[in-house]
Amino acid sequence: MQVRNKSLHILYYFFPLLCRRGVDALTLKITRLKIILIGSLATLWGEVTLSQNSFTISVNTYAYDCQLASAAVHVQGGVPPYNIQWSYGAIGDTVSSLNAGNYSITIMDSNNPPKDTVVNFVINELVCKATFNNRFTPNGDGINDTWGIGNIRDYPNFLLQVFDRWGQLVHTQRGQYIPWDGTHLGLKIPDATYYYIFFYEEGKTKNYEKGSVTIVR
Repeated sequence: MQVRNKSLHILYYFFPLLCRRGVDALTLKITRLKIILIGSLATLWGEVTLSQNSFTISVNTYAYDCQLASAAVHVQGGVPPYNIQWSYGAIGDTVSSLNAGNYSITIMDSNNPPKDTVVNFVINELVCKATFNNRFTPNGDGINDTWGIGNIRDYPNFLLQVFDRWGQLVHTQRGQYIPWDGTHLGLKIPDATYYYIFFYEEGKTKNYEKGSVTIVR
């Protein structure tokens, strides 16, 4: 997407091959840059380049594996070196371990008198997708005895179904996950590979995960 007007030149790049779920919303004003990041299991990468007050400023904001976000700024124009200060006190062109919240960057060059500008951006709380262990060993040794599913508490309306190789339903859960121990109707099911489908919200069939899980005792 490219936007031009008399007072601002903005060029926005997005790299979909690096992302499973990308930038959800983008709002740009002359002194305001807003990037809302939605978490995923792959790298989220947004780059915005804008020109104002004789500077060309690029800001990258990204997160990986639903961890804390990072940001980097690159400045051209004016008179280097540049003084780059982040709103929470960090100095320099790269920062990391950013929680959700509002941030700003103050950039000042070495001109006399110096030129400066401020870029503001927002990082929303990352929403992580559910993750599924691909095997477990319910043999009663206290190690990996149940099927682990990560981030499932973020989805209180989920529906989980597990099928055997013939398509027979052997396990189902909804709403609250109780770690599965590899039983069906109170009986141990055979060691094998089973196939699951996980709907993030029951009744909405377009948003789901599917895969396989192997039971080895």
